[in-house]
Amino acid sequence: CRCFFTCPASYPAVVDPVPPTRLSVRVQHGCRSPGTCTAQAQGCDRIGGGGRSAGGREHSSSAQASGSVPRLRWRAWERALWVGRKRARRADLPPQRPFLHCPGPGGAAGEACLRSLSAAPTPVWRDDLQNHTFLHTIYCQDWSPSVGLSETYDEDQLFSFDFSQNVRVPRLPEFTDWAQKAGDSSNIFFDKTFCQEMIQEIGPNLEGQIPVSRGIPITEVYTLKPLEFGKPNTLVCSVSNLFPPTLTVNWQHQFSPVEGAGPTFVSAVDGLSFQAFSYLNFTPAPNDVYSCIVTHEIDGYTAIAYWVPQNALPSDLLENVLCGVAFGLGVLGIIVGLVLIIYFRRPCSGG
Repeated sequence: CRCFFTCPASYPAVVDPVPPTRLSVRVQHGCRSPGTCTAQAQGCDRIGGGGRSAGGREHSSSAQASGSVPRLRWRAWERALWVGRKRARRADLPPQRPFLHCPGPGGAAGEACLRSLSAAPTPVWRDDLQNHTFLHTIYCQDWSPSVGLSETYDEDQLFSFDFSQNVRVPRLPEFTDWAQKAGDSSNIFFDKTFCQEMIQEIGPNLEGQIPVSRGIPITEVYTLKPLEFGKPNTLVCSVSNLFPPTLTVNWQHQFSPVEGAGPTFVSAVDGLSFQAFSYLNFTPAPNDVYSCIVTHEIDGYTAIAYWVPQNALPSDLLENVLCGVAFGLGVLGIIVGLVLIIYFRRPCSGG
């Protein structure tokens, strides 16, 4: 048996000047039998929390909601500041001041202590650092795919997760070693279960009250490398303004379907939205017309982006011809110049 509760944990509130990080708070308690699980849940209720056992038992809090909110908020602050201190220690950052201890939750003194620490001036050594964003996003929905994981760094996808094989999938071959070293599969599957339960509990209550989709996806097609006729290249179909992340991508060449397109990669971006990329290997020709057709399966909207050759780099044959013509014109110019110089420097026959 394994119980999961969102009640406060018993560890000291140690904070430091590192700014807090937004985290989702979760506490896991292990137990050996359903009876122990129920007892732990009741104990959690007495301090203002709540939870659910692995057997499906609901454990609602006996305290009022207003009494549990400060505790959960306090716990989130504690956890965020503790993680910030741990990250600073791993990076061997210079200490700014000794760690401070705030009193426990439940009083105005503790809240004032945390507010004063979070409002402290940013250390000087942070001014020269560039901000980056790493997003670890798990999403679930009633459509396909039913569940997904996206990990991005500055909106560039690093990893996804294959839930059928229980493995992290690298976006590029260079990330394979990092994907194999990650050992958080249990946390990922917990988040998957939690996400699906939230849809079942909250989804029916929000039916018809929130928009189903974000709008029409924005599609763009471009080449992965500079365009050169006759040389293999890759077309990229970029899809933005995508929510929810369910779509179908089809390619056409001269308005006929094309087979052999690569898989579609979906990743999360900041602002509760998603982006997708589809790839097609091809050899460009001067009269090519390619189209990427994106269908948003939720509302049936279809967005089409076309690609035609523009600003192509000259081919090797054309480069050789132009080089030969330029060389010939240069030699001809030298000969004409020498003839004119000799002609005009000749003395006149009439003395």
